[in-house]
Amino acid sequence: MPWHCFTTFLSLFFNKLKSYFQNECMKLLEKISQQIKNLRKQKGLSQERLAFKIDIDRKYASLIEKGNTNLSVNYLKKVCDGLDIKLSDFFKSIEE
Repeated sequence: MPWHCFTTFLSLFFNKLKSYFQNECMKLLEKISQQIKNLRKQKGLSQERLAFKIDIDRKYASLIEKGNTNLSVNYLKKVCDGLDIKLSDFFKSIEE
């Protein structure tokens, strides 16, 4: 196989792999965002109240629930604390 064919193959392979992982990450982010929204509503909290409780901006809380921002583990922990749920339980609920 000529070298340029091999490099083209590798390029296509890695682009497909990258696309797959980006899609999977987006799906997980959507699940996390929806879980936060569902738990917040179950607890009877508004976005504003939850944001105040965990000391983040309400606009950022909205971005989180819409899945429009990558949520760091630190912020996810803060959200879980504000919702009175363990981080491990948060993910168990997503997997069910």
